Amino acid sequence: MEEAIKLIDELRRLSSETEWVEFKSNHQPPEKIGEYISALANSACLHQRSEAYLVFGIENKTHKVIGTKYEPRTTKGKGAEDLEPWLHRNLKPKIDFKIQEIGHPDGRIVIFFIQPALAGPVKFNNKAWIRIGSSLKALDEFPEKEAIIWERRTPFEDKLAKENISESDAIELLEYDQYFRLTGETRPKNQTGIIEKLLQEEFLVKKKGKLNITNLGGILLARNLENFPKLRSKAVRIISYKEANKLHAVKDETFNRGYAVGFEDIRSYIQSQIPEPEKIEGGLRSSKVSYPPNAIREFVANALVHQDFLVTGSTPLIEIFENRIEISNPGKALIPTDRFIDHPPKSRNEKLSDMLRRMKICEKRGSGVDRAILAIELSQLPPPKIEDQESDGLRVTIYSQKELSKLTKDEQCRACYFHSCIQHVINQESLTNASLCTRLGIEDKNKAIASRIIKRTLEKGWIKAFDPDNKSNRYKKYIPYWG
Repeated sequence: MEEAIKLIDELRRLSSETEWVEFKSNHQPPEKIGEYISALANSACLHQRSEAYLVFGIENKTHKVIGTKYEPRTTKGKGAEDLEPWLHRNLKPKIDFKIQEIGHPDGRIVIFFIQPALAGPVKFNNKAWIRIGSSLKALDEFPEKEAIIWERRTPFEDKLAKENISESDAIELLEYDQYFRLTGETRPKNQTGIIEKLLQEEFLVKKKGKLNITNLGGILLARNLENFPKLRSKAVRIISYKEANKLHAVKDETFNRGYAVGFEDIRSYIQSQIPEPEKIEGGLRSSKVSYPPNAIREFVANALVHQDFLVTGSTPLIEIFENRIEISNPGKALIPTDRFIDHPPKSRNEKLSDMLRRMKICEKRGSGVDRAILAIELSQLPPPKIEDQESDGLRVTIYSQKELSKLTKDEQCRACYFHSCIQHVINQESLTNASLCTRLGIEDKNKAIASRIIKRTLEKGWIKAFDPDNKSNRYKKYIPYWG
């Protein structure tokens, strides 16, 4: 029950526009419930969620728990048939859902746990529905979304990037030598052995006796993505700007090698474009790195691994300004953006993710973002900003050095929240006034500043007291809200 209550409270923190969650105060007609299940299953597929939720007992606008008297297990569908079997019979293709009653401290909750559409759009009474923002709409009004739901039936990595090729074509199109170097695998002595290994890794597949390059092979090992019409739009683009805005672009480069074989080129190029503040010591000028390289590496790798390859008109993009770096990828986050530091990782592209870890481009599961934010903390930089974009993408912003007095109140609270996460997850400790002073470079005589930041962060609901019964502010400890 405790985990169910925790889930409810996490869902309440989501935006009202979240398309895979629907809040209802009380009873709905059976037909409407069927339409919502269809819409939520399809939206969960579209946004690659493992589950969708129809929740009764929560006010939609405020997300306040108000409780419900709704009794779905005693409700009838059309006619005298019980609601659950009636819904199952009218949902096609069949999907699983279950109903649970939860005794939340603020009121009784009823929640439908709904499986995402897996075999094509889910219809109720022969009509498919979708959630657009907070509205219920007919899916056939949005053919581009319906096409993506159909496409989701086959993982991106398994689709074919180049069909009916010869072995020599495969050798020419893919940088196979880099695969053996990055993984440490022993390279076979002849072409037949190389092809066999690429088949084992599913970079190549044979269908009807013909050799084909998969998207996995193309996106990781391509000598030039321009040779793969279905993948060329996913090449990494890096734009450098003269100032803090987009008025004057200095350079605009596209990296057309596969992600694995071209990653070090991307990383090195970013470092070469970062403005390096000069520091004068003993009359000599020296450069001081303005961003932790490990943080840049991890966030760029994350953008490549977790992007949604089915989102069109968008590509992984790194924009370098004089005071920040913005790293964007197609596809919104699969987990809440404030939980990146601790949440078990979820990936749209499991094979791609696993292969990049084997090639030592990504950290082990779940540790990369933690290390990136820790590196930013140790450099006493402003906290990163991780946000979903309206244009169906995710953006991470890393900021250069900024004095505490120049940080906005939101940035100060975000720094406090991330520090509580670092303390809780990595250091196995709690946030205290003293630890926040160290994080933000606040002198001991000004520790009241840290107290005010902690108070504002508490008011936002981002942290909570480790021991609510401790009334002594001097020794008070705090943990993340989810701790």
